[in-house]
Amino acid sequence: GLQKELASSLALETTYYGSTGNKLVDSIPINNPDPGPSATTDARRPYQPWGGISNIANVGRSYYNSLQVRLDKRMANGVSGLISYTWGKSIDTGVGTATGGDGDSGTQNPKDYYGSRGLSTFDVRHRFVGSYTIEVPLGQGHRFLNNASNVVDAILGGWQLSGIVTLQTGSPFSPTTADVTGGAVGTQRANLLRDWHVDNPTPDRWYDRTAFCGTTACGLTSFGNAGRNSLTGPPVKKS
Repeated sequence: GLQKELASSLALETTYYGSTGNKLVDSIPINNPDPGPSATTDARRPYQPWGGISNIANVGRSYYNSLQVRLDKRMANGVSGLISYTWGKSIDTGVGTATGGDGDSGTQNPKDYYGSRGLSTFDVRHRFVGSYTIEVPLGQGHRFLNNASNVVDAILGGWQLSGIVTLQTGSPFSPTTADVTGGAVGTQRANLLRDWHVDNPTPDRWYDRTAFCGTTACGLTSFGNAGRNSLTGPPVKKS
């Protein structure tokens, strides 16, 4: 990280932050049936006559890189503020043994574990946070009513205005389809036919749904080729 004082009460800080994880614990459904055209799935399980088998193994990986910029204005002349921006990207092979990963479709093909490498469920590409504090210039020691009595100063003095705003891009999620293996519903990804982006996304049409097809429409008897967490949800704006 690098820090620079721009003025007596203003400082700029720029930081690169990166991390990687290896041998992370994950659960792999090694006895899920292979894809096939029929609804009868047990006969296609690799290990007979058993049902579902989860292999807990130290095979997971994660990668995170970010650039963080922070502009800090310390209190001076009744005003202070903080602006921070982060560009980051987080990639991993799954949510591990935790349950309920929002937007994460998990391991699709247990024979190709690293084929599920994609954006982390919590990945946020851009995040901006701004905050401020302004002293109301009333009462003793301030611009207005500086000579106010102690009673008036107790009522009108010492007030502050403050606020915070957060803007960030959306979280990733996976386009899923009807299951083709008999495994957990929602773990199979759809087939990508073309670019899914739309020019003016709306809540009703955030992406082009016709750019994907499911098991029935495509006649899939194999895993879909859409990447894990390859779609991005709407941004977050709050203040």
